[in-house]
Amino acid sequence: MKLSATLLIIFLLAGMVFPQIQPSFANNIFNPTISYNSTTGKWDIKWIPIDGTETYSITWHGPAGPLPEHTDEDLIFDGTYNIVSLTFLPDHIYDITISFKDSGGNPVQFVNKYGELVDKETLFFLSKITFQGTSFNDAAVLGGLEDADPDLIQSGGQTVRIISGNNPKITLRWKVPTIWEPSVNDVLHITDKSVDLDRLESGGTSHVDLDYAYFHIRMNEVTDIITEKIFTTTVQEDTGDIIVSQSGDPVEGFVPDGSVTAADGFVYFTLDQSDGILPGTEYENVNIKLTFRSGLSEAPYTRLNSAASSFLIENKDNIFQSIGGQISSIFTPLWFEASKVDVDKLELKVYKIKSRNYTELYYEVQDAGSIVDLLENPAQASSGIKLPDASIPDTTGWGSVIVDIPIDQNGEHPLRFYRFVVTDGDSLTPLGSLAINLQLLGNDTGKPPVPREIEAEPLYSGKQEVVYKNPQLPAPVNIPLSDIRISFEKPLVWMTRPWNEIVSSPDDESDFTFHLLLNTYMSDDVKTVETREIGDEEVTVYVPVKEK
Repeated sequence: MKLSATLLIIFLLAGMVFPQIQPSFANNIFNPTISYNSTTGKWDIKWIPIDGTETYSITWHGPAGPLPEHTDEDLIFDGTYNIVSLTFLPDHIYDITISFKDSGGNPVQFVNKYGELVDKETLFFLSKITFQGTSFNDAAVLGGLEDADPDLIQSGGQTVRIISGNNPKITLRWKVPTIWEPSVNDVLHITDKSVDLDRLESGGTSHVDLDYAYFHIRMNEVTDIITEKIFTTTVQEDTGDIIVSQSGDPVEGFVPDGSVTAADGFVYFTLDQSDGILPGTEYENVNIKLTFRSGLSEAPYTRLNSAASSFLIENKDNIFQSIGGQISSIFTPLWFEASKVDVDKLELKVYKIKSRNYTELYYEVQDAGSIVDLLENPAQASSGIKLPDASIPDTTGWGSVIVDIPIDQNGEHPLRFYRFVVTDGDSLTPLGSLAINLQLLGNDTGKPPVPREIEAEPLYSGKQEVVYKNPQLPAPVNIPLSDIRISFEKPLVWMTRPWNEIVSSPDDESDFTFHLLLNTYMSDDVKTVETREIGDEEVTVYVPVKEK
């Protein structure tokens, strides 16, 4: 028993003194994995220890060129794997060449993941592609909220209707990853024609040439059904330009040799209605991946390892930046229209959202004297009028709200902005419209105004002799007469112009014409045999007497 206890203690102490003892089974295969360590903020390269290895060496290149080498460093063993921790920046393909030596300082050969016997192996790793998207920013003044280019419907020299959001756009922009190119001893963009893609060709299989790198963008259009939309880049054969395969439109930021012109490394293209982009729609899980083509086909296997199969977009619309976390959906502005229906009333019509993601929506009008107020104080800008989505007929898709609008002392519109927001019980739901400027509408462009403050008053106009024809002899009689004066508030267009100018101007189809209907009133309980004495002569007459 004492001997057994002594041996146990020896083994325990050996485990404490020599913690990096490697597994006893033989292994000569090098097939590492790369994963992010949130504790250290670095990327861990892990592999099953290779039999006979004591040290490792690494040469690699970053976005700015060669990085400090790791030469003959002792292997670190975590109990299961050897591990090397490195820092990888986004938008660069790192070429990490690893080799090993034994205890005598001799190179150790091993088998790579492709079954090839080698004495060093190069890993190509991409940690992230910076991928951004906007829709509101593209259509708003200075990337804010006011519609920069609404459709203005004209009539009689004035704007009678404003249409916003009917031509939605989405701009997708991303950084093109760079890679170290030994032939020119420099860092190039992966799309550059000078990059030798042979280094990225997969080993252990029949030879497949990689002709060029391209980008694959995928998104889900969320309506009553989920529709996948895919856009890819390709190289136009006759010009060498990089274009969008589906439309033929150029990807801005490239030159024909595949290099990137912008200093920040971004390229972009814009989608619109011709690409099927809809107003008031969420495009969710927008993602991008880098891949390669051989001829017209996608190369299924390469040496490139990426941290993810694809990288999600970051919504960069300014209006959504107050929402916590990264938004991986792009939202197009609602389609709505504004027109006046009276001097101080505005009709706002909105095209309903058709989305399975939102089951109970309400459309609410916001208005404020400035765009800043709409952005910073949305609660105060709320009108309180909510239009339920369920109340909007599917046959037309249009619902409307009528709101009071301010008029200044000159009968003109003050600076005021109007927009729709959409709620579904979640205050962070990022759905809504751009804002339109009320001053773009003509001051008196609504339907012909309904007379306001109507007053009718009798005016005494003297006496007149009339003849009452009774069944016997006609009898002359003097009776008092009265005129009727009808007054109402001037329409706005009459308030803002001199009256003599209005009267003297030639007739125009846009002139207002008011029709007055005067009707006599006869009570239902009139006694047909009743008589009354009228006039100075007090002539007896039968009633009812119709007076006009």
